[in-house]
Amino acid sequence: MSKKTPSQAAIAKHLGVSQALVSMVLNGRKEGISPTTFDRIWNYAITAGYTPKGMKVDHVSGGAVRRTAIGYFLRSPFKLATKTNFFSHVTQGLHDYASENDLNLIFLGPESDADDRMLRRVKETLPTLRGLVILGEIAPEFQSFVDDMQMPTVIVSSRATGIFHSVNSNEVKAAQLLTHHLFELGHRQFAFLGGLAPKGRYLERREAVIQSFQQAGVDPARCRFIEEASGADRAEGFKAADQLIRECAGKDLPTAWIVGNGTMARGVCSRLFQQGIKIGGEVSVAAIDMTRVCWEEIPTLTSASAIPEDLGWEAGRLLIEAQQGDDQPLQDIVLPVKLVVRDSTGPAPVSVPTNTTLVDA
Repeated sequence: MSKKTPSQAAIAKHLGVSQALVSMVLNGRKEGISPTTFDRIWNYAITAGYTPKGMKVDHVSGGAVRRTAIGYFLRSPFKLATKTNFFSHVTQGLHDYASENDLNLIFLGPESDADDRMLRRVKETLPTLRGLVILGEIAPEFQSFVDDMQMPTVIVSSRATGIFHSVNSNEVKAAQLLTHHLFELGHRQFAFLGGLAPKGRYLERREAVIQSFQQAGVDPARCRFIEEASGADRAEGFKAADQLIRECAGKDLPTAWIVGNGTMARGVCSRLFQQGIKIGGEVSVAAIDMTRVCWEEIPTLTSASAIPEDLGWEAGRLLIEAQQGDDQPLQDIVLPVKLVVRDSTGPAPVSVPTNTTLVDA
């Protein structure tokens, strides 16, 4: 276990000075502070292990140590070759922020590679980093792995309450926008299809959808919920749609399907095509998403979410601009969302589609 980083208050108490003075020194301010006092506070903080919690080392060290980069990790099971549609957008936003602020962006590795060798390599890189960003929901063991590095850290599209800053989309509002849109089109029979990996994101979106149904006067008990345990990609969307179609064989299909993300919605559309069901006519499909998968294929997908590039940008801004240190509050930033209506949703059909002939997947 790493030695606990001392707080500014603890440093001030040990040296017999005010916490305000310690804060000014650790943020690189020299004006009005004697060189002797400055060096005494600065050197003690470094010796006590306070760095790199927000200390402006490059500002006061004459360039001896340059913190010129942001490091980021990627949640399991993804790696660079399988970053996913969503996190490629988020990474672009993070890169844009770093570039605009003359910083580099360094990939430190995937969660699945976490071991002693990775820890040694990353710790050698820490003196060049302004902080860390984690993309996605991670296991508690990896939270501890990153927390032990004692760096300012932001987690995106997940939360680690009491451990890291976080940046997320407003899932509740996204679900409300989609449900209201479909309700206004006359739909009253709903389904939600999602994937349990990652579980936290799925449960948050499922709960948001349930709340939106209740607010619209739709009884969630009369809606269908399909969950795929293995993931939330195209294959899982195809399987979830197949399960729903089979469950409704000989019965009325829900006419409005809300899907947990855009790539899963593409798999849903593939199964509906196979079944001969007209998307946007017999069944409307909408996704909690705002990535290129929603508009680069036909039919284009109605969707609602925050702009994923904005999540990455905000993570960078929060990491660099937020005050750092053990005495500072952790922030949970929730970004606004928007609804974009596209081809995959339309008015509720006059007659509800019934599966009389099942096409095998």
